[in-house]
Amino acid sequence: MDDGQIIKIPGGGEAGEKSAGTGDLYVRIRIIPHKIFTRRGADLFIKKEINLLDALLETEIEIPTIGGNKIFATIPPGFNLKENLRIPDEGMTKLGGYGRGNLYVEWDVRTPKKLNSKAKKILDDLRGEL
Repeated sequence: MDDGQIIKIPGGGEAGEKSAGTGDLYVRIRIIPHKIFTRRGADLFIKKEINLLDALLETEIEIPTIGGNKIFATIPPGFNLKENLRIPDEGMTKLGGYGRGNLYVEWDVRTPKKLNSKAKKILDDLRGEL
């Protein structure tokens, strides 16, 4: 269902005057926003916080699905973190029940607030390797 969609229920309304038959009932759908997911049509969007090392080391990152399950995804090498990662068929069921939309993951990359001298040295050495 989509927000604002109207469903007609034939004969679901009140009876008319002077023994007239029942009318139709029209129901307007209002979708309450989800706490985690944003919806656009059948596609879902989620923002996932990760740290810089998880992105660099291709760590499997746990991502919740709308059905309550969890899937794991890795950020592919060379991936632009400003783009959303598309996970096919993990969105909402499409109207009419023909397939599902996609789940798009927006990455929120966090960097450490403070680095000690050892960590800075390791990262400086790594800079030479990249």
